[in-house]
Amino acid sequence: MGPLVRIGIRLSYLAVLIAPLFGLFDYMCCFPQIAIGFEMPWYYKGAKDILLGLVCLLFSGAILSKRRLRVSGALFLFFVFLLVCAVLNFLVLDNHVITLVGIRSLATLLLAFFSYCFFSEEEIAFLARCVVFVALLMVPLSIIQFLYGAQRYGALFDKYAARVAATFIQPSSLGVFLVLAIFLLSHYFPRSKFRNCGLFVLTANVLLTGSGIAILGVVLLVFLSVRRKLIPSSQSTLSPALVFVLPFAVYFISLNLPTITSRPDILLSGQGRIDVIRQYFESQLSMQNVLFGKGLGYGTNSLFTIFPELGGAYGFIPDSMYVSVIAQLGLLGLMIFLILNVHVYAGSNSPLKELLLVVLFCGLTVNILELFPVNWIYPIVLGFLLRRDPHVGVLPRCQERPRGAV
Repeated sequence: MGPLVRIGIRLSYLAVLIAPLFGLFDYMCCFPQIAIGFEMPWYYKGAKDILLGLVCLLFSGAILSKRRLRVSGALFLFFVFLLVCAVLNFLVLDNHVITLVGIRSLATLLLAFFSYCFFSEEEIAFLARCVVFVALLMVPLSIIQFLYGAQRYGALFDKYAARVAATFIQPSSLGVFLVLAIFLLSHYFPRSKFRNCGLFVLTANVLLTGSGIAILGVVLLVFLSVRRKLIPSSQSTLSPALVFVLPFAVYFISLNLPTITSRPDILLSGQGRIDVIRQYFESQLSMQNVLFGKGLGYGTNSLFTIFPELGGAYGFIPDSMYVSVIAQLGLLGLMIFLILNVHVYAGSNSPLKELLLVVLFCGLTVNILELFPVNWIYPIVLGFLLRRDPHVGVLPRCQERPRGAV
């Protein structure tokens, strides 16, 4: 492993570890006792984009200077499709700023390629520790916000904040991040009092977020854990039964989410996501829009964050990873994206592949591709899982290219 690769991997760790800093200003604004007389400029959070660019440059330099490329065919097809869409957007659309915003929203997917080339099991394990550390750091911040923070999302017992987000923008964003941390904690930490306590406090923190999708994500984790622990002899008979029971369990818990979260209107949140999809397809869409989308940048959170005036005129807040992909890349782009994930899941024997199921499930109500640092963790794991052979990735120039490599 060369110096460029080592620095790039360590910067990836750093990105996860400093994630709370990007939301610290918003967190401080939750407390009426703290008087802040100015607003943090948008480029304060744009620092993570600079970090991503630096990581990509380091990994690209490592590939171009000393190695020869070998990449998965599925990954190659996906990135070629993204490149074609970006080029066509620049040629067809008049407003190139929107296209640049779209490229920014999807840029972290490049980490899947670099992870495929360079990340090993040891690097993924250390990344998991970084994620768990940040998640545990969210626990005291969430408790303080619960006890003393502003009641932005209503009050619990007329005294406490009904929902917490810690240093994340939305409670659902924190909830999804905690679900991933619970998954990684259960996989990369040995059985101990620390792991048991960690699972307990992180699950309790999920409840404090009041996020329906995060609570259902924990239910999915429990289902996957039970299924994984079945002995091989009984797995063939019990596993289909669990798959049959899961939808009913999710439906039952969904009906009781108003009681679990103390949010009587929580089911309206899911209805709102459905309305966004319905309104999009009921708008004036050509067949080209349906198949290939309206262009990169359309239907992204970034467009509203960076250029609010363009967001109101050219986009909408998708509130779902799938709606965002459809709006930008169309049904064809969504199909390629899902095929890539299914291909990785079906071809991997690693228990880590279950994280893809969690991400795809939580993506129903959260735009994972723009949720930092989840949008770093997910593609890194995706690319790593493509490495079915521990020697897959970049090869020395003197080594012959294996059959079937692109």
